[in-house]
Amino acid sequence: MNSCKICGESIGVVWLEAGKLGDGNIVCNICLNKAKLGVKQRFKLKELSIDDVKKGIAGSGQKGIELLDFKANQKLGTAVHFDDTNEKLLIPASPFDPTDYNTFINYKDIKSFELLEDGETVTSGGLGRAIAGGVLFGQTGAVVGAVTGGKKSKGICTTMKMKLDLVNPDDKYNAKIRYITFIAKPTKKNSQEYLQAVEYAQQSISKLQLICDEHKQEEQQNTINETEKILEYKNLLDQGIITEEEFAIKKKELLGL
Repeated sequence: MNSCKICGESIGVVWLEAGKLGDGNIVCNICLNKAKLGVKQRFKLKELSIDDVKKGIAGSGQKGIELLDFKANQKLGTAVHFDDTNEKLLIPASPFDPTDYNTFINYKDIKSFELLEDGETVTSGGLGRAIAGGVLFGQTGAVVGAVTGGKKSKGICTTMKMKLDLVNPDDKYNAKIRYITFIAKPTKKNSQEYLQAVEYAQQSISKLQLICDEHKQEEQQNTINETEKILEYKNLLDQGIITEEEFAIKKKELLGL
């Protein structure tokens, strides 16, 4: 099955028409829209190259540049993609909503998460917290019972979303709260669509908790390193090698004050 040369999505999966360029590369409609091609360019795609489309995307602003740099190693449908190399996740723009935009979130900015089904909390986790409502196992394991267990089934799920609480949004488009959407319309719980959404939600829970745990470990290690450095400078102060003022400056630098 053909896939987009830029985002790597399977054309059949995103249910969109694709364009074949002059260099033989295929680009999905989402990426063509992001490139903001003119009407004449859209009708003469075979005169364009993959580089022309990439330049168009990059020229559309920082979001376009981030899209080109983003290299997903884990894709959960069109709900969320993870890039462990750049430590970012992408909530893709809806191909059916021209006002929507790609949302990029740094791993380090994720404070906590909460899975909501029809507005009710199913499970949650985050920095310094164990997952509530399920059992995590294995580095790539799922969360047993976190999505389907313990709640009375109504037969229909209207919405299933992952709420992300962010520590430090990096731009005006990233609110303190963002959502990953797995289900946005009434869906039968015995349908394949619902079961697929549950699987993606399970994988997201596991991935997000691992991200938060790793971030917590890094913070703890940084704190240990800062403490050791401060003790080293204190030792230099006690030996008279540096002055009290120099020690105070170094201490503030290490503590980020």
